[in-house]
Amino acid sequence: MRKDLLSLPPLEPLRGFVAAASRRSITLAAADLCLTQSAISRQIQALESALGVPLFVRKHRAIELTPAGERLLPAAIAWLAEYGEIAASLRQRAAVDSVTITASIGVTALWLLPRLGEFQAAHPAVEVRVVAANSPVDLVPAGIDLAIRYQTEPTIGRGDRLLFRESIAPVLAPALAEKLAASPEESPTLIDYQERSLPGLDWTPWLASLGLSGRSLRRLGFNQYDQAVQAAIAGQGVVLGRLPLLASALDDGRLCRWPALPAFVSPYGYWLLRAPGSDGAAVAAFAGWLADLGGAGEAGGA
Repeated sequence: MRKDLLSLPPLEPLRGFVAAASRRSITLAAADLCLTQSAISRQIQALESALGVPLFVRKHRAIELTPAGERLLPAAIAWLAEYGEIAASLRQRAAVDSVTITASIGVTALWLLPRLGEFQAAHPAVEVRVVAANSPVDLVPAGIDLAIRYQTEPTIGRGDRLLFRESIAPVLAPALAEKLAASPEESPTLIDYQERSLPGLDWTPWLASLGLSGRSLRRLGFNQYDQAVQAAIAGQGVVLGRLPLLASALDDGRLCRWPALPAFVSPYGYWLLRAPGSDGAAVAAFAGWLADLGGAGEAGGA
């Protein structure tokens, strides 16, 4: 333990001191704190002994502060008030029904956030906290309840739940698709996701199927997948679309498949992990909602 903590006088007697000093009465202080007069007297004596100075002058049926007591009182009041405010804030936060989830930046931006309003509408009393990070977060130390992870199989002993499988195909803005169809000799810009080497997200195996082998092709690279997708929506090129994450953009016409090639079915999938000990009602409701989305085909398909 730190030496400065060991050298502090006992903190509990501060309450008795402040109560007695504010009331100028041991009897009234005892009533305020629901203690006996002797208990308040012992607290004050313990504090005086620890500080080595008297804090009160005892008079008949009254007490008065000594100069040392006058000096200590405003500081003690401020300390206890700040401690009380922090404690109240922490109690209020603990009482909130909340759930914390982590996912990659791309999954968060493209799949989770567009759907989050549905859960909030159905569960208005639940506070949802989202931690977007491409590197896996250790759930328990970080205070995180749930995680969506991109992996090939469940974590041993964890009981992970598969939300949906990954499938990949080239996608682009409809206006660009029309332009390329009208000018087959024109080569499209290929949008690269450069953060990780993952099955199906390397352009090389796709070029022959697209009839682009041997052409000089422009490249546009991003290290965040949601940025690569936004560039495709803006008509800046063709991106290898992770179809489960792009279902909304494909459904509303911001993106389209190009051309009509079979999707690549990846060995990877999107798995829901639950931290040990995360058993509250809010966590259960959010995990169930995510599972329903995956089971209902909300992820999109091939």
